[in-house]
Amino acid sequence: QRSISQKQPGSQGGQGSQEPVRAPDNNNNVVNGRNQKLEPLIPIELQLLPQFYASECLVLKPGQESGAYKFQPPRSLLDSSREIKMEPAELRWSAAGGLQKISIMNQTGDRQAIKVKCSDNNIYRVNPVFAFIEPGQTLNVDVMRQNGSNKVDKLVFITSKASPEDNNPKQIFKPGTTNNTMMVLPLLATQPPATVAVAN
Repeated sequence: QRSISQKQPGSQGGQGSQEPVRAPDNNNNVVNGRNQKLEPLIPIELQLLPQFYASECLVLKPGQESGAYKFQPPRSLLDSSREIKMEPAELRWSAAGGLQKISIMNQTGDRQAIKVKCSDNNIYRVNPVFAFIEPGQTLNVDVMRQNGSNKVDKLVFITSKASPEDNNPKQIFKPGTTNNTMMVLPLLATQPPATVAVAN
């Protein structure tokens, strides 16, 4: 390996010691004239992963496998809640209101129970409020908006795995039940365009 001569600070008139400094190779870094092993550069996204999924990140030793982290998605990213699709992503009305539909698609292999909650039951009517969705089936939910003020509301769809023996979806959502998942649908009421009077 080639050496690089470096003059030490404080030397005068060429006097003073000179210390050979090794040029870095692919696996080493030079700090204060000494070789130090370079750690692989890790993207910030991967550096943050252990804070959220500490038990799901595996630090790999050099030479074991390419990359610094092997990311194993936690089960929460793969469960049935990620396979229940809702369309559309939001509903918009004029202040006069009207009827719109939402489609809930059960793309899981499990039967699902669903409960719908609304932030304003005086303006909105939902049907059905409780229902079952069989695997591979789609549930259509009617949402009726009454004439009311322009404001932002939301529907919350709560889903829970149901067994084939369950016959009343409301019983599945008793107080204290766990393992429920939620999807939120914004309800947006917009101001109708203002009319402009035209003088004759």
